Amino acid sequence: GGDGEKGEEEGGGNGGGDGGGGAAPSLAERCDRYMLPWLTCIQGHRNTYTLITNAFYQSQYVDKLEEAVPAAGRTDGVRDLGFERMDLSLWGEHVKDAVAKGVSDEEMEREMEEARAHLAQKGEGTAPAAEEGDAEPELVAAKQGDAEPELVEAKVAIRLRDPTTGHPVDLAYVRDQNGDVLGFEQFSDAKKKLRGRGDGEKDGEKEEVPTEGKCTFHVQPGRTATVQAYVIYREDVPEEEEKEGDDRSGEGEKGKKVPEERLRRGPVVSLAEAAAALAAAEKEDQKGQDVATDCTKEE
Repeated sequence: GGDGEKGEEEGGGNGGGDGGGGAAPSLAERCDRYMLPWLTCIQGHRNTYTLITNAFYQSQYVDKLEEAVPAAGRTDGVRDLGFERMDLSLWGEHVKDAVAKGVSDEEMEREMEEARAHLAQKGEGTAPAAEEGDAEPELVAAKQGDAEPELVEAKVAIRLRDPTTGHPVDLAYVRDQNGDVLGFEQFSDAKKKLRGRGDGEKDGEKEEVPTEGKCTFHVQPGRTATVQAYVIYREDVPEEEEKEGDDRSGEGEKGKKVPEERLRRGPVVSLAEAAAALAAAEKEDQKGQDVATDCTKEE
């Protein structure tokens, strides 16, 4: 028995037991043994992982940055973050497909009401929920136990510089009616170009400094009722100054520069109203095409 155990150790633990049967697996092979099942799981549950990622970054990053912005630097109802700046076309297609499948307006409204009630209850933070454990792990566990959640992609156009202060964007994100983050974007490459730290050239031609970017987010049918875009702009302070005063508390040590931050919050956008507006616009386009077709026939 002892020789077999020794051989198994020398053979890389692959069950050979003879001490010299077969080469030990490479580092890549050993890593694949654990990584491939994980990657397979991610590929099969992309939407679930999207929700988990959003929840993690919200608690560890987004909420903290937002809370650090002083009240004087916050602006509500910024019009250029409203419906006109959002690409909700896929959501409109989803609603249209749902109607085509026989889902009535009453049923859709009932689902939305149930979703609002569920999210409102989740946000209350009642004592029983606290006794049972943290709400976030329970929510994630429920998502993992259920069928893969359906998500619909959407985008919002973001100005990369604050039109008032000229400060570059630091972070953009979108929340739903319950305050949950639906997606976020840090614009890492764009920020380098805004600060003149990018490569500057592409294919021998000078790259233009971008003025606008896109923040992708995902809405969940039956759960997401409204969306609201947020942008944090941060003063571009030279690195040597920023290292000394970057405590984000607004109370940097005397003589040290603390970057100014501004938070812009767009108006609340109702997905039901957005779908209706998209349907109306599509109907008008179709009407215009029909008129053009009739005119062509008359000619």
